[in-house]
Amino acid sequence: MKKQFSFSLDNIPGSLEKRVFIGGDYRNIAILQEIKKLVSKLGFQPILLADFIIPREGEFDSALFLLSKCKFAIFEISYHSGANMELAKCKDYKVRVLLIYQVLFEPTPHKSSMICSFVESYNNAQLWSYPNFNEMKKIIKQWLSRRSSG
Repeated sequence: MKKQFSFSLDNIPGSLEKRVFIGGDYRNIAILQEIKKLVSKLGFQPILLADFIIPREGEFDSALFLLSKCKFAIFEISYHSGANMELAKCKDYKVRVLLIYQVLFEPTPHKSSMICSFVESYNNAQLWSYPNFNEMKKIIKQWLSRRSSG
């Protein structure tokens, strides 16, 4: 199946106040797509790098550019990905961040000290685990509804 790109970097959909950057490991694309659908259903504009026409060799810069144009970001961090570099820029861009990861049993702390340190040092970041899709959706819905009002 050939990929159909929806957007250009020159014409980012939605307003800053409603944009939600969605990041994570693309081996988990089915979960990222579920997050995208939920974000849209909640009245926000999901920003997923895979939906944009990206210049050759420009993925990193394009991801940071899109992140800088969003008020919110949701990162699915169950697997290691390039998200750590994007997370470092969230403070600079003043993006509100939700980090979520899969667990088999609750509660399970995240194993990455870098992620834990980021959350501890940045007031606009939260870290949550989820055992199933329903719980993931509940966490995202609650987080976005609280963050968008304040």
